[in-house]
Amino acid sequence: NRSDLRKGNRPIMRHPIPRTVAASLFVIFVLCQPAAALDTAATLGLAGKYYDLGNYAKAQPLYEKLVKAEGMPATILPDVYYRLGRSYHYSNQTDSAIICFQTVSDLYPKCKIRDSARKWLGDCHVLEDRLDSAIAVYRSILQNPSSSQVVPEVKFELAATLFKIRDYDAAESEFKTFTSKYPSHILTKQAKFYLKRIQNIPR
Repeated sequence: NRSDLRKGNRPIMRHPIPRTVAASLFVIFVLCQPAAALDTAATLGLAGKYYDLGNYAKAQPLYEKLVKAEGMPATILPDVYYRLGRSYHYSNQTDSAIICFQTVSDLYPKCKIRDSARKWLGDCHVLEDRLDSAIAVYRSILQNPSSSQVVPEVKFELAATLFKIRDYDAAESEFKTFTSKYPSHILTKQAKFYLKRIQNIPR
């Protein structure tokens, strides 16, 4: 009754469903689902298992299957593309990874992992020696970040890439800002090392 509910007590079912009946109803419910939906769910679960274990070689073909599947929810697709991109990255298929990360950036501007995908996009451009493209991506993230979590790493990668193109003044400025703003970050030691190198470069 209501007094029991107000006291926090659980209401007692007058006619509880036996466990065997409940299990049977669940089986019937599963069997009534479209075969395609069940296959997609199973593939998604298996891909996630391999991905979480770091077995990107086995996760990759499963995510490739998922991005082509019909009826994939729009809420899931950004994560599927993101994970496929990282799987390509770890398989040294950088151009394919770029396509995946660019897809997340372009088609899902409001998803939570967009900045992380764009950060990986910049990193892939660096691997392909497209340094100007990488710098443009990093700066774009910093101008309007949707997640503060990626900002420190993006700032560091921007500074390191500026160093690679020998824009030492800009790199020095970025590294100084980084070390000042993130004194305890795991990358701060490397940033200070870069600063020492820059100071020893004749200009």
